[in-house]
Amino acid sequence: MSDSKAQIDNYKPTHPDFDFRKYPFYWIALIDNIYAQRMEKTLKPLGLTIIGWRVGMLLRDHNSLSVSEISKHSAVKLSTVTKTVYSMQEKGLLKVQQSKQDARVTEVSITANGLALLEKVLLETADIFDRALNGIGEQEILEINALLERLFNNLSDTY
Repeated sequence: MSDSKAQIDNYKPTHPDFDFRKYPFYWIALIDNIYAQRMEKTLKPLGLTIIGWRVGMLLRDHNSLSVSEISKHSAVKLSTVTKTVYSMQEKGLLKVQQSKQDARVTEVSITANGLALLEKVLLETADIFDRALNGIGEQEILEINALLERLFNNLSDTY
């Protein structure tokens, strides 16, 4: 066994000296949880959920996406995204229509009201981003993103 493989084995839950505080997925789960809590607390008074925020952010960058594409890129179940999209449509934040190319596909776009709310949300949530990345430089952000992408690609078989 190579030294690098033996060193990696130290981080596996099956290792006799396993310490959960050194387990990368422990930190990923904690970060996701605290981020979601802080976002939900900030978003709720604005009438938006974290899933609605993800939908809005995706549509801000991609003018129009199918519900399936939103589900894929937001890491949220299709049924949950569908409920969120129709709820946001009822509030006038999104426009939902059948695809002209494929009647089986539902296309979603963000309205002017949706963009206005998203801009307000971005201002209200900016401190969460700033706090999370306090003391972390651009190069470190690039490295974190690259490592997370590698972890994702290692685990994914369909993305």
